Amino acid sequence: MKYEEMKDLINNIIENEFNHVQEYREKEFTNEDEEQLKLEKISRNLFNELYKNIPKEFHDLLDDFDDAVVNAWTNLCMFYFKEGVRAGVYNLNFLKSIKHIECHIN
Repeated sequence: MKYEEMKDLINNIIENEFNHVQEYREKEFTNEDEEQLKLEKISRNLFNELYKNIPKEFHDLLDDFDDAVVNAWTNLCMFYFKEGVRAGVYNLNFLKSIKHIECHIN
């Protein structure tokens, strides 16, 4: 397989797994992780407070800003996910010697 084909294949696999985690594992995490619940509550309260206290003509702008921030953070999460895969393959590949390591990661 050529370099570019292999690169595309690997990137597609990583993107697929990222999407899989987002679709099937994120909800459980966001519903159960105490720190995440606390952070989301703070964020939601601040957003609602802003929404209430700005003129109505700026509500769409605030919604657009919120969407832009979410998209930027999702893109950053993808970066960290890819770097995590890279670390797992290269720097941390010795971890595969630990039986059932996935059970020890929470």
